[in-house]
Amino acid sequence: MEMLIYLIISLVITIVSHELAHAIVAKLCKVDVITVSLGFFKPYLQVRFLNIKFRITPFLFGGFTKLKGEDEKIEGGFLNASYSKKVYILLAGVTINFIIAIICSLILFNSVTFGLKVYNDLLYSIFFETRGYIINSFVFMLGLMNYFSALLNILPFPALDGGQVVVLALEPLFKQNFIKFYLLINRIGFIVINILQLIIIMYFIL
Repeated sequence: MEMLIYLIISLVITIVSHELAHAIVAKLCKVDVITVSLGFFKPYLQVRFLNIKFRITPFLFGGFTKLKGEDEKIEGGFLNASYSKKVYILLAGVTINFIIAIICSLILFNSVTFGLKVYNDLLYSIFFETRGYIINSFVFMLGLMNYFSALLNILPFPALDGGQVVVLALEPLFKQNFIKFYLLINRIGFIVINILQLIIIMYFIL
């Protein structure tokens, strides 16, 4: 029960820090932020602060930051920003997750390399059903969740941060048709990711 509480709290902190990093860097890059959400679907709690909607929804396995101009090129919009600014915004979440994982490794093991190796070994044991170990510690769980989030989101898969970095680099090839291509590939990626999430959740439950 204690580890479950650690897991839930760590998951929430990981998602919130990831999405807030996107929002903060977007603001620094002069891109307007519309929504920061913990979870998906219809919110049961929503507040407006600094002209941004902060939401909490029932499905907590993820989150998102909605920026102005994600579907058209307008002043102060995401797609209208330079490629370098888009990359800064997209990789901000991965960066903060990785930093938190490093800090947790230093606190627990006084070693970044050993701590990350422990996280790698545990993730391998979970997904490939080999023998692994877990430390009954909130700091350990927080580091593990942030490390997993960083690894997942850096993957070059559509809708994930790493995937968007790759897709946005293709804009010169598609020119006027790029926005349609960008929206389509992200929509497909989002659907696939959510299906995979449900499969993984059911796998661990069963």
